[in-house]
Amino acid sequence: MGHCERDYGPSSALALPACMLELDALLLASVKDSYRDFDPSEQLALFRLLGREDIELYEWLAGRDKPPTDLRSVVDKLRSCKVRKL
Repeated sequence: MGHCERDYGPSSALALPACMLELDALLLASVKDSYRDFDPSEQLALFRLLGREDIELYEWLAGRDKPPTDLRSVVDKLRSCKVRKL
């Protein structure tokens, strides 16, 4: 059983890959629009964040789970970004 099926059930496993593409697009738009507003420590945390699994990013950005303490401020900042229309 795959990771998505185990955590979300078989019907959700088909929907998650599509939402991961949307997540990537939203993250790219957010980072392009606000990266210069991040201080150097937040920029480093952002690079660590982007190295995490997509499902973790989704959970954190959707507010379904709390990110690790060292990534929390970056996740909060990304969640508060005003993203221009894609």
